[in-house]
Amino acid sequence: MIRVFLLFILFFCSACENKPLTHFKGWAMTMPYRIVIGKKLTKKEQNKVLNIIYDSFKEVDLIYNNWNPTSEISLFNNSETTEWIEISPKLSRFLEKCHDYVKLSQNRFDPTIGSIFADWQQSLQKRQVLEKAHAQDSVGWNTIEIKKNALRKTHKLCKLDFCALSKGYAVDLIMEKLRENGFHNMFVEWGGEIKCSGTHPQEREWLIEIQSPEKEGLPEDFKYIHLKDQAIATSGNFMMYEWKVKEESFFHIFNPLKKRPVKKTENGPTSVTVIAPDCITADALATACMTFEELTDAITWAEKIVEKNPNITFYMVNPKQKVFKKIL
Repeated sequence: MIRVFLLFILFFCSACENKPLTHFKGWAMTMPYRIVIGKKLTKKEQNKVLNIIYDSFKEVDLIYNNWNPTSEISLFNNSETTEWIEISPKLSRFLEKCHDYVKLSQNRFDPTIGSIFADWQQSLQKRQVLEKAHAQDSVGWNTIEIKKNALRKTHKLCKLDFCALSKGYAVDLIMEKLRENGFHNMFVEWGGEIKCSGTHPQEREWLIEIQSPEKEGLPEDFKYIHLKDQAIATSGNFMMYEWKVKEESFFHIFNPLKKRPVKKTENGPTSVTVIAPDCITADALATACMTFEELTDAITWAEKIVEKNPNITFYMVNPKQKVFKKIL
């Protein structure tokens, strides 16, 4: 399936205890987004916001979207040359961020899993576990080399998958452009990834409700989270499809160390929510944490990250085991 760049926008104003808000809602690349500005905007300001939304999603689609066959990253993926390829400054800076997250996560976040995704998906759809993916040796951050505005493969079958970062990056990008244009007190959300700036017009922090993996719901301090100048992202094994093969279940997140999809286990995290200064960091770490199949291992890993990065918080949930762990 090819996800093309489609953008539908609706904006309207509302009042909250006589303090107006301006809302922008729509869909981009098959996912809904919502942006709230903490004041009533003029027509000129509304048009400025609409242009920022359009330009930001267009950048994500043309450079980082794996589902767009003509995006910059897709053209790189489809090439089998091991020569240096010139890339845009934006993609070059994005890859520098990827490198930081690979290092921070101890290789549990690694975009080079793109080369084996299709092989595993086809195998699991047939209810079969793949013994070894055709391009398995192309997985690993050492299968690419990066320098300023240039990129090359050290393994010709290497493919980069930015799905674990693109939503968080887009949210940060929209927020950054809005700030540059003089907007303050904002809420930006795309596909469940959120960043907040300043305060709500009611002169309070922005209140975020976290989706529960189970009908029983979450404890109050896990269900509602207050944010100010922070971002939040959630990853889980209940949100998307899973494949069952005999007695085992696999879900959509890949473990780059084991080079296979993560198994769904009784003792693993069901969902992980991360609060960080920016959304791309929260996105990367939430995904990386879900690669653990034992909750105790995930907690130990997260504690080490928080120890070195006190501005990051993890919320780990396994309702069936009655585990609700906050690491800050």
